[in-house]
Amino acid sequence: MNKKLLFSIAAVAAVFQILSAQSVLGYSVLDINQAHAGVNSNGALFTNYTTYNSQFEVPAGSGKGTIYADALWIGGYDSSGVLHMGAQTYSQIGNDFFGGPVSNASAYNTTFDNTWAQVWKINKSQIDSFVNWYANPSLYPNYSVPAVITTWPGNGDSNQGQAAVLAPYIDLNANGLYEPLLGEYPCIKGDQMIFAIYNDDRDVHTESGGQKMKAEIHMTVYGFSRPGNWLDSTVFVNYRVYNRSQEDYSDVFVAKWADLDIGSFSDDYVGSDVTSGLFYGYNGTANDGGNPSPGQGTYGANPPAQAIMFLRGPLADNGDGIDNDYDGSTDEPAEYCRVNRFMYYGNNPSPTGNPTNVLEFYNYMNSIWRDGSPLTYGGNGYGGVTPAHFMFPSNSDPLGFGTNMQPQSPWSEVTNNNVASDRRGLGASGPFTFEAGEMLCLDYAYLYARGSNGPISSVTRLQSLADSARNWYDPIPPCACNAVNPNSVSEVVNPARSISLYPNPATAVMFVNYEVKAANASWTITDITGRTVDTGLMAAGNSSAIDISTLPAGIYTLRIVESGQVSSARFTKQ
Repeated sequence: MNKKLLFSIAAVAAVFQILSAQSVLGYSVLDINQAHAGVNSNGALFTNYTTYNSQFEVPAGSGKGTIYADALWIGGYDSSGVLHMGAQTYSQIGNDFFGGPVSNASAYNTTFDNTWAQVWKINKSQIDSFVNWYANPSLYPNYSVPAVITTWPGNGDSNQGQAAVLAPYIDLNANGLYEPLLGEYPCIKGDQMIFAIYNDDRDVHTESGGQKMKAEIHMTVYGFSRPGNWLDSTVFVNYRVYNRSQEDYSDVFVAKWADLDIGSFSDDYVGSDVTSGLFYGYNGTANDGGNPSPGQGTYGANPPAQAIMFLRGPLADNGDGIDNDYDGSTDEPAEYCRVNRFMYYGNNPSPTGNPTNVLEFYNYMNSIWRDGSPLTYGGNGYGGVTPAHFMFPSNSDPLGFGTNMQPQSPWSEVTNNNVASDRRGLGASGPFTFEAGEMLCLDYAYLYARGSNGPISSVTRLQSLADSARNWYDPIPPCACNAVNPNSVSEVVNPARSISLYPNPATAVMFVNYEVKAANASWTITDITGRTVDTGLMAAGNSSAIDISTLPAGIYTLRIVESGQVSSARFTKQ
């Protein structure tokens, strides 16, 4: 048994009887860059539940990892005051989430379970090849359409009570049907993406014991191959959470739960950064070693830090009088929640240990301990005087968002002289109202950093990467599926239209040899991270001049959009 199992041998035997009644899980690994991340069809991340080994390996090929397990929690109250909750930890006593979309009760059977016990893994290069082949099939006589494109779950089965549109796709004829035989293809994020659909409606909640919410979750796990850039060790996760019930849920929290194991599970600390909107794990000792999580090794000297950053949370309730995004303004239009709570708990049965019932799961999302005591500032967070929303914020909350207290002394596991040990924690957004039929759009980034002067240097580097992630993410339309957005989806490539750039490298002005055939053809320049740095309209004729004098030195991509298709070329600015 590995260190995550919390029960006696008899209890474990009962666990496996429960799990054997569940459908087999689909599983795959995101492996496009230096962070290899395992994905299960029921939404559980980073643990392979066939072997119970960890699979968040970073750097790739090192055999070392920073996260053992991760999952989404959501819970709130219906109009009768009944608590509904979907949560997942290690699937040791059952599950709250199940593969597939919310469907009629009669549709939930073994056939349904087996159909949806899969994830869809696809590369941007596969889509590019498909688009090129479909436009000119004679040029690719040996091409075979990948199964992931033909089996993409773009539409649900209305006869089973499923939503008409499920997985995102490019609907070329706008008829609401996914038709790959007509050249339509999945709309993906990143250079590689894994997609899964799961719900909390299929069966009773044997993990939290909460009532069902009829939540349907579309999970997109994706990454970019950008050697030498922070993106190359980052994993992104987007959730679309649909309320398929007839209930308006109030006082809802949605949380990211994680077991952050920095190599060895037995020598870790955790912390939160209120200003950056993240929580993180780091080593509590100068050298990582001793007790690695199953399936991974230890880092040794100068171990890394790992963060989960909240890029976008749920829409805040209008007029709630709360500064939910901590920007100094209250109730501004389209205000979204950031990470509004952070808790950690131990692997034990104490009042600050593992949750065992639905109220305890919910309380942890609201910074309340198992016995109903509030989190308090300082010490171990239990039994103090000042109520708080964030465990171990160090000095990241100078305005006192988590305590309404200014100033407040720095509080971390280091300042508290804690004994490093096994940690698991959760960051939560809320409270908010989740209305019937509403969709939540949630975005998270998993940031990895390794300093050269001990664990704290890794945390410092992590916090600087958070600024890069925020600047990169904010210009991107949330939950959008835009076929010409290089940050989010594959591009519609036109192989017949070529671009010639000169001089290349260039210093001040770059000339573009491209025959413009349509009005309003536009160009966009993106940097190596995919961030748009300049845009404009193409001049009529065969040649255009673009001023690049203000761009920093680096590698860029020019994309020309004309009549819904894209041509691109890379250039270097000296």
